[in-house]
Amino acid sequence: LARELEAAGVPLLGTPTASIHRAEDRGQFGALLDSLDLQAPAWGVAHSEDEALEIAGRLGYPVLSRPSYVLGGRAMAISHGPDELRGFLAPAFAASATVLIDRFLGDALEVDVDALFDGTTCRIMGVMEHLEEAGVHSGDSTCSLPPHTLSAAVIARLEDITGRIARALEVRGPINLQFALQGESIHVLEVNPRASRTLPFVAKATGVAWARVATRVMLGDRLETMDLPTVAGGLWAVKAPVFPFARFPGSRPVLGPEMRSTGEAMGIGPSFAEAHVRALLGTGVALPATGATALWLAPAGADADLRAALEALGVTVVDGPREGQAEGPGNGAAAAAEGLRTGRFTWVVAPASVGQADGWDALRRLATDRRVPWFTHRGGVRALIAALEVTRTRTGWTLTALQDTQRSAVEV
Repeated sequence: LARELEAAGVPLLGTPTASIHRAEDRGQFGALLDSLDLQAPAWGVAHSEDEALEIAGRLGYPVLSRPSYVLGGRAMAISHGPDELRGFLAPAFAASATVLIDRFLGDALEVDVDALFDGTTCRIMGVMEHLEEAGVHSGDSTCSLPPHTLSAAVIARLEDITGRIARALEVRGPINLQFALQGESIHVLEVNPRASRTLPFVAKATGVAWARVATRVMLGDRLETMDLPTVAGGLWAVKAPVFPFARFPGSRPVLGPEMRSTGEAMGIGPSFAEAHVRALLGTGVALPATGATALWLAPAGADADLRAALEALGVTVVDGPREGQAEGPGNGAAAAAEGLRTGRFTWVVAPASVGQADGWDALRRLATDRRVPWFTHRGGVRALIAALEVTRTRTGWTLTALQDTQRSAVEV
């Protein structure tokens, strides 16, 4: 779109069109990361289905396939083998002439960074840590600002990388970067030289009208000339997504790299756990202090620490069918389904589920139809446990206007 507008003689403010292309074209972007000595998942660019299969075989499964120049993760998918990949390639090539094949990073933590760059100065607007593992679209993830587990040293590294990339791309205005953290390694997943959907959340969380600041930068103002406040600490903000699965009978309510959510709720509090409670309540998730029952879906003996933590909080944990057996007879699937229909279960908890051929599709769909929340990914389950610890000690909740919460909000 930017190229067509520029070709038509329309003046464009902000980041140059060539820089947008460098960020979207994987060949150019890969060369940029190499020049900065930055890591990214192993990748290849395919121009046909056969080439995509060849690249995936060389990289090793699982792989992430994604077209270029798309929003919302359109036609992106994670494949665990060639047959699965074949099914995803047709819509991917329908969306783009080339499809990027990435080696998928399992058990990685994903982080979003929103920043501004004016040609000289880089200002970090917010660093957001996802609860779900890498592979879930950022718009579908629950995230916290500030990060709730990252060290100051890791955050400093992320901010440094952000500034280096913004300078190399000659950004003028907002930029969004997505990272995957695996051990001590930081991988750059994606760079969007524009405002991201997280910008309104960051503005509310910090009390700064960042969209107005970004507009001034795009018009040529320098960040150093603006009287921007130092964002005070002491408050946490959590964004929780809202999904439309219940409105689409028969759909598969699974999270992945293609965005599914249609809304979000935000909670603010003096701790990560309290902010998360408020966000969950905003999405309609029940968090009873007593009397909760969880349907537990996990391999025998797996994640025993998470199960024990739930039970220590008074949650009754009921074993469901094991992974890969949910659809078969005589394995507990019928009892689990009946419990969902009768309202026995407060939540479904599946710590290791990534929604890929886990055998729980029928239960997942039934839980959605019965409005029973489904907690997946270990990070999400740990956050649920922390939220329950808060609800056990709180007897009531007060409502505070956002304007009163963010006294540091200023006109810029």
